[in-house]
Amino acid sequence: MRMPVLYACLLGVALLPRVARADDEKTAAQHFREGQHAFEGHDYKRAAEEFEAANRAKPASAALFSAALAWELGGDAVSAANDFAAALAAAGLEARDETTAKGHLAALDAKIGHLELRGPVSARVTLDAREQGPLPLDVRVTSGDHTLELTTTAGTTVHRVVTVGPGATARVDLTPTEETPPPPPPPTTSLQRPLGWISVGAGAVGIVAGTIVGALGLAARDEFVSGGDTSIALHDEAIAKRTWANVLLVGGGLFAAAGVVLVLTAPHAHAVTVGVGPSNATLRVTF
Repeated sequence: MRMPVLYACLLGVALLPRVARADDEKTAAQHFREGQHAFEGHDYKRAAEEFEAANRAKPASAALFSAALAWELGGDAVSAANDFAAALAAAGLEARDETTAKGHLAALDAKIGHLELRGPVSARVTLDAREQGPLPLDVRVTSGDHTLELTTTAGTTVHRVVTVGPGATARVDLTPTEETPPPPPPPTTSLQRPLGWISVGAGAVGIVAGTIVGALGLAARDEFVSGGDTSIALHDEAIAKRTWANVLLVGGGLFAAAGVVLVLTAPHAHAVTVGVGPSNATLRVTF
């Protein structure tokens, strides 16, 4: 009893590829009929998609040729050119259809652009936000501007915007280049030290001016007290000069003190200069 069962199992295994092929042929035939129906109804986009589905179920150059004609009538020159090229590469077209495919492909290629993409094989590439296959890659595109983005396995991203004209071919190398790091920013110059010296200078001027005005005020006071001149004007002049002298001395002292503090607390600038000669090297540091 076991031998018949074994033979039946072996026979079933042997028939599996035939059954699968039969199913594929049935599926392909169904898609092809749907494509013909859509084509007759002038629904060229759906017709092309059905013909391509038939080719996926069971590869056939005739299905690709039909899809190319539908795409062309639907106004999608790029898809039509791709399917004409695939049909010619698959071989198996009748001589008349092969001649037709070559003529249509030449006319379409004169209207659209071509991109030759090169770069790391392991990188992920998108064209106009649509993911593409591995590089190198030659693709047909509509004429105009196109956005390319490449992302390496290390996370480096390369962006390109490419313009290609009708019938033209643009070769694009998306290999990431090592960017030179930007130079370090120049050291910021602190204004604290210059302001400090200005304040010290202003304070010194105020102290000197206060000393001079104070001396003039004392002279006016002495003249008023011992010179015999008891006029109110001389008295007021002596008081005014003494007041201004005090203001100048105190203000000058404050300015000078503030300047000293600013100078002492200012950050130090460091400049490093390296000189290299034929037989020696020097390093100079300036603070």
